[in-house]
Amino acid sequence: MDLWGQFNISEYEPVRRPLGEVRLALRMERGELIVTVDTPASASAPWASGVQEERWTAPGPAASVTIEPALPDRPIVIGVTNPFRIAPGAEVRLQVQVPVWARIHLEDPARTLLAEVASTVLSPTWWGGKTRGELAYWLPARVEHTDAEVGPATAATAVCLLRVTNRSRSVLDVTRLAIRAPLHTLFATERGLVTDEAKILYTGEDSTEIDVGARPPSFAPHAPNVQRPRQFAARGLKALTFAHLRSLELY
Repeated sequence: MDLWGQFNISEYEPVRRPLGEVRLALRMERGELIVTVDTPASASAPWASGVQEERWTAPGPAASVTIEPALPDRPIVIGVTNPFRIAPGAEVRLQVQVPVWARIHLEDPARTLLAEVASTVLSPTWWGGKTRGELAYWLPARVEHTDAEVGPATAATAVCLLRVTNRSRSVLDVTRLAIRAPLHTLFATERGLVTDEAKILYTGEDSTEIDVGARPPSFAPHAPNVQRPRQFAARGLKALTFAHLRSLELY
């Protein structure tokens, strides 16, 4: 069952798709297009369970919609479940799987956005200090070292690629890692959805430069682009990327 693509919906042909932890359904009813998201209860997010419906006046007795993958609209703070250390002067390529969202567009001239549905309920968190920071999502996840193999991603996740260089004189403890999801481009490869690679230059605590290149992964140089960045940033963006357990004010 394909999750992504263009679908025709009528009163006789509803569309139902599993999207990670949620169930997505689209149907026509008395001239209305109804988007339903069924989120089961979970131990990590019991407040988010339930069924949500949005009703749209449809342009006719049937509607054509496109369901596309998208990365979350905020940074994702990874609580690294397998913490590791990067020695001074070392460079490492990393990968981590992050949940994707489903963007549902009406195939009208304006490509009206009907809904964005998260495949996993992510807990909100604050990333930064008491006086300077940003809203983000919290995700406990395993971070893998990447040698030759990337992925594969599941249908409702994307592999995010990172290249970290420790230019400081101290050991970099990787226990929390912020992924700038809105800056990434998403590509469709034979191994699933994969982002462009973020080059992260660490020069000391609270001093990190990030460059996200918008280029396909090296193993799939002709992979089609399925989502452009939500936000654009200049090269050498300075932003908090790593934090340690002792920095309790960050969470």
